[in-house]
Amino acid sequence: MLPLPHINQTDPSLSTKAAAEIRSQLDRRTQRRLARGHQPIDSRIDLHGLTQKQALERLVRHVMMAAGRGDRAILVITGKGGRQNPQTTGVPVAFRRRDSFDLGSGVLRRMVPLWLESPQLSPYVHSYGPAHDGHGGDGALYVLLRRHR
Repeated sequence: MLPLPHINQTDPSLSTKAAAEIRSQLDRRTQRRLARGHQPIDSRIDLHGLTQKQALERLVRHVMMAAGRGDRAILVITGKGGRQNPQTTGVPVAFRRRDSFDLGSGVLRRMVPLWLESPQLSPYVHSYGPAHDGHGGDGALYVLLRRHR
């Protein structure tokens, strides 16, 4: 098992935008090339439904393996989040529309940018930015890895 980065795993106090501004943003040209399929996405990782600890372990393992293979671009799917209301509110969760959930409350959505900034992953990560709607939109990130020569 890989050692975890030395970060506060339970403090999702930063908003998604504030966390994404910590590292230099993925440049527009690269983001557009990824969105249009002109630059391949070398690997994908889906963190949906995982706990923070599980998601962090998988992300660290995936980024390190991808960097070892020489991958350049990764799609990290966090999900959009949404606090599910209890079943006692009238309409069962299964029959609610997406807009009835409290969007922007996804813990992984807020934490993944912080993890990418951690001392353990920052040597591998060049930049990251929000994915195109076709790749998950607000619930996913393009992560560009550094080239090691």
